[in-house]
Amino acid sequence: MWPSRKGFYELSIFLPVSNLSVYPTLREKTEFVARIARAAAIFKVSNVILVEDGSEEDLNLFITILNYLLVPPYLRRKLIPLTKELSFAGALPPLNIPTHNPSNKKPEINDVREGVVRTAFGRKGKVFFGYKRYCLMLSEREIFPGERVLLKITSLDPLKCVEEEPSKTEIYIGYRVFHSGVNDLSQLGQQLYLR
Repeated sequence: MWPSRKGFYELSIFLPVSNLSVYPTLREKTEFVARIARAAAIFKVSNVILVEDGSEEDLNLFITILNYLLVPPYLRRKLIPLTKELSFAGALPPLNIPTHNPSNKKPEINDVREGVVRTAFGRKGKVFFGYKRYCLMLSEREIFPGERVLLKITSLDPLKCVEEEPSKTEIYIGYRVFHSGVNDLSQLGQQLYLR
């Protein structure tokens, strides 16, 4: 069913950061994290929790690549600076989630997409969301240029949208990334359960 909906229950996975120590090169580590991200998107994982049992460098790499893959391909150049950790990330396949517009289709009413605010005037602004025209967005809060937002298309001519609250949308928009020390896992589990 497309667009894919959230699962009935939140699914969390715990991954030891030391998994990356098995791979000797940055390319192999990047590919491993990409496979994790892709599997998490396929199975609609809500939370990816990284257990800090490896090096801090591997932890930062894990977090950087997982978060990079959550950004739609059409926004990456605008939002993410090039860093050493992302040297091989450009060759990774995108996640097949609705907000990334994987089929590259024109916007339709009720589509949920991610965008970046280009200009803002209080609660109104123009948003780039991977289409040739900007969307005129209305929000319930003040918005700022350069901010990444989730939006819902409400009109095609003129092209208008409203800001969508990530927790209230029925569409699966990806996972959240957390990290925790080995001794903090029970506390983290309780925090996730109480959300």
